[in-house]
Amino acid sequence: TDLSGNLPQAPVNHIAIGAAGHLYVATDQGVFVSDSNGRWSRYGRGLPLSPIDDISYDATNHRITAATFGRGFYQIPAS
Repeated sequence: TDLSGNLPQAPVNHIAIGAAGHLYVATDQGVFVSDSNGRWSRYGRGLPLSPIDDISYDATNHRITAATFGRGFYQIPAS
C-alpha cells in the first residue's frame, strides 16, 4: 500500500511509529506526521529548517527526538 499521499517529493531518511499508529518521517524537508486518514502535515514547531537524518519516538515521555544535518539534536512533544 502506498503511504506517501501528500508527502513532499523529498528523500525519507527515517520513520518512527508513535502512539495511535501515527507515523513520523524524517525527510530532507523536515519532519512530517500522518493522521488517521493517511494525510501528512509538517511537524515540529521549533525545529530548524534543515534536513532531518534520524528520528525516534519515546513512548514513556511521549516525545520525538530528531537528529538534524549539522544543526544538532532536538526534542519536541509528540502529537
